[in-house]
Amino acid sequence: MRKQEIKVGGIYNLKSFKSYTVPVRVVSIGTYKAIIEYVDKETFEVKPVPNPAVFGAVTEAVPFSKILTEYGGK
Repeated sequence: MRKQEIKVGGIYNLKSFKSYTVPVRVVSIGTYKAIIEYVDKETFEVKPVPNPAVFGAVTEAVPFSKILTEYGGK
């Protein structure tokens, strides 16, 4: 998505590895990346980042191109 289309607090589909998509909430928007937190598909509760290299982190910076569409769950 383009930076202008992304809203803080919105829930979006993030392109993950092997073309999976996971729901994320946008926490902040920077110049080149968005700060996101992973959320549960059902309850939208915040989950830790699924990358073992950053154990315990809840936010992650991702390029805008990885945010695909608004999340249509629920």
